[in-house]
Amino acid sequence: MEKMTRLERAKQFMPFAALHGYEKVLKEKEAVRIEKRELTVEEEKKLNEIVLRVKKGDIVSVEHYSTDRYVKVEGVITAIDLTLKFITVVKTKILFANIKEIKLI
Repeated sequence: MEKMTRLERAKQFMPFAALHGYEKVLKEKEAVRIEKRELTVEEEKKLNEIVLRVKKGDIVSVEHYSTDRYVKVEGVITAIDLTLKFITVVKTKILFANIKEIKLI
C-alpha cells in the first residue's frame, strides 16, 4: 500500500457539497421581496431636477429598484442618456424610472 501525500489526505477532510448551488437558491428564497413604489409628483420633480444637473464624471449615490428590491450604487457617472432615459454609474445601467433617490457625493 502506497503512502498518501499530504494533499490526498487533506482532500478526505474537505467539505462536500452534493447539491451545487443549493445554498445560493436557499438565500434567494429567503430574501424579502419588495414591491416598487411609485414616486409622488413632488419626488419626481426633485429627481428630474437632479438628473438634469448631474453630468458625466460626477460621483453619485443612486438608490434604485432592481428586480425585487432597492439597491444603492455609489460611483462615477460614466454615461447619461436623456433620450433613452438611463444613467450608468460605473458599469451599472439604471433606468430613470427605477431611480428612487440620487445624491451627489
